Amino acid sequence: MPRLRPALLVLGLLALGLPSVASAAPQDCLSPGFDAAFCAVSEAGSAAQQVEAPLIAPRDAARSAADAALVKAGLCDGTDPAACLLPFPSDFFTRADPTTPTGRRLAISPLAMPRNASNRPIDPTELNRNDGWSPGTPILTSVPRLDLTRSAIAGVTDPGASLSPEAPIVIVDAATGERHPYAAELDAHPTDGEQPLLIVRPMVNFTDGHRYVIGLRHLVDTSGAQIKAGPVFAARRAAATPTDRVFGPLTRAGVAATDLFLAWDFTIASTQSTTGRMIHIRDDAFASLHGAAPAFTVGAVTDAYSGQVSRRITGTFSVPNYLNTPVNAQDPVLGTDPGLPGTRFLYLPGSD
Repeated sequence: MPRLRPALLVLGLLALGLPSVASAAPQDCLSPGFDAAFCAVSEAGSAAQQVEAPLIAPRDAARSAADAALVKAGLCDGTDPAACLLPFPSDFFTRADPTTPTGRRLAISPLAMPRNASNRPIDPTELNRNDGWSPGTPILTSVPRLDLTRSAIAGVTDPGASLSPEAPIVIVDAATGERHPYAAELDAHPTDGEQPLLIVRPMVNFTDGHRYVIGLRHLVDTSGAQIKAGPVFAARRAAATPTDRVFGPLTRAGVAATDLFLAWDFTIASTQSTTGRMIHIRDDAFASLHGAAPAFTVGAVTDAYSGQVSRRITGTFSVPNYLNTPVNAQDPVLGTDPGLPGTRFLYLPGSD
């Protein structure tokens, strides 16, 4: 099966920390106020595609073999063979944890993560502190030869259609049964020869701490033929029961298990998990000031600095540090030094 761009999975993972990051249009990159980093990423991605093209076939063969081994080891969900972390997000990559508000905690293995040019995976340590997924996360999966128009999938021009009783993609709040609106699209810039990823974007953020179930049904390919479920999901579907945590909520929403191409569930992070660290840093930093300003030193004062600046003052000020210090220990899997200064939050033992 054709593979997909790992960069899309990376962006999905980044959404855990940046739930409302928007994409940049080409004209935005001409604006001096726009963050140049987004433009640089876009341009770098285009250049990378050109370099990648001749490597697709051998790389995909190696990835497929590695992913198959990871599925057998229980580190990947075999229902979507296009990439280890698909479908995304999914509670397959969480574990039960009664100490968190949601009762779940992310549990992504480094071996399941996208890798860089040096074949080193992204370190999931910080992600695995979360008790669920981002409230603004895109939903990603791969559907071979999917035709959005023939399948009547709601897009950005008519997101209201996503709530239709016959909508081919259904997202349901597992607790309330309420349908959730979305707009779907195919990846507009796939690498040549790779399957464009289906991207389902929530039109309203998911509710903190809630579990959702998504079901895909009645999907049609470019020839007009119905797309059949893969063997792994077909086996799960055959064993479906009314009390199943995935099929149960969909059945109550009027979605028959026998109609499904794919379905899975995902838990949204609690408010504490999403904002608790930064709120703690804010409160602790202000408390340490005892109502005063931070200690500062004025280094230089320049009057009539420019036509737009009357006076420029340079100097330094001291603030609390909540980031780590070097430990100079190599991670056995990632092969990197996790103690590079300023790259991670510094946690007390046993805390999040």
